[in-house]
Amino acid sequence: MIDTVETYLDRLFDLLSGTGARGRRVLIEAQAHLEDAVEHAIAAGQSREQAERCAIARFGSPEEIARAHANAGSLPFTAALGRVFAAGWLMSGVAGLAIGLMGVLDAIFVRTIGPNFVTDDPADVLYTAERCRELGVVNGDTAACRAASIAHHVDELVTRPLAVGAFALILLALFAIARRVPALRGVTRLPNAAMVSTAGAVGFGGVGLVLLAYGAVAFAFGERVEVGAHLAEGLAGVAAGLMFLPNAWRHVSAE
Repeated sequence: MIDTVETYLDRLFDLLSGTGARGRRVLIEAQAHLEDAVEHAIAAGQSREQAERCAIARFGSPEEIARAHANAGSLPFTAALGRVFAAGWLMSGVAGLAIGLMGVLDAIFVRTIGPNFVTDDPADVLYTAERCRELGVVNGDTAACRAASIAHHVDELVTRPLAVGAFALILLALFAIARRVPALRGVTRLPNAAMVSTAGAVGFGGVGLVLLAYGAVAFAFGERVEVGAHLAEGLAGVAAGLMFLPNAWRHVSAE
């Protein structure tokens, strides 16, 4: 049972958390209304405790006020869809950058440690004459075919992610440009900043930490084959999460 204005406002603040400027205005208006009602009741002869209880009873519960605020501030379907599209645009761009970083890290691992650190063919794989010719080995030598196959996989792990990263840079550049165009505001306006930044930090960072831990444990147990690919994936995910972390921390710590 809420029977003091201070407790009421604390509860209302919790319910309005994350609603931005509109939520702050509702809280300020509620505080002003309640304090004014209490002062009038005290002037009429009521005690402060009784005045606060009566003012709260007339004003309505914090849940009712927060619910009314949410209903009044709900976006039309097209506007909500536009914000989802904007968030997807931004997140896709950041994910593409992370994939591009994976390609860079894989290339570094190949140069410094060796191709088997990022990819390998199973020992029992059979290389047909046709497959060897596809890999550029005409004499059908198994060792040469295996080396060519690994080199082919390395090329895929490096060049394809780098291409995705380059495309992501274009995607993010277009997003930045589109945000300056008033006519495109409907599809470039992001949802609540705290929600986007927290989702990015937790989503990318969480997956990155899991992959990084998997690769680190495998490396610690002496595994040296294909571990680099997992480490590259984990480091890229963590890097993407760090892009969102400062803003997410600022919003969370301010609550």
